[in-house]
Amino acid sequence: MNAELNEHGLECRIQKLLEPIVQDDLIEILKIHIGSGGYIQSLRVVLDRRGGIETGELERISRALSLQLDVENFFRGEFRLELSSPGLDWAFKTDADFKRYLDAWIRLDFHDGKAIEGCNLGLNDGFVQIQEKKKTPASYPLSVLRKVSRAIDWASVSQRGK
Repeated sequence: MNAELNEHGLECRIQKLLEPIVQDDLIEILKIHIGSGGYIQSLRVVLDRRGGIETGELERISRALSLQLDVENFFRGEFRLELSSPGLDWAFKTDADFKRYLDAWIRLDFHDGKAIEGCNLGLNDGFVQIQEKKKTPASYPLSVLRKVSRAIDWASVSQRGK
């Protein structure tokens, strides 16, 4: 069996261990990656949910998963476990990404270099729906977009302080 298939199998097994730990909190498992940091293997898990995930929750999940991994003896010797939530630059790839951040401020980067920001109105039949400030809602096909990610509406942030 080649290493890539074996690694993918481990990621699936780890996902099965993790699902019962996060399901009651409606937390989604976005990515599981097994890597090597020299002599120590690393396991990186990215989790999120609508409204975000707090550090304390990540700590609780990390402890529970670490115990499960030890009991199941997934890694021989030491391993490094990293749990995180996606950053602002996390690219939206699935319908679930658009649903998770419905009504959030997003950035659309087009293949031609243009970029716009606005309120995420969702994904519908392969079209990203967005409401730019003081403009009518618009739709853009995913095919013309290089990347969709969260952004910060700096104008609204600065208005809150006034």
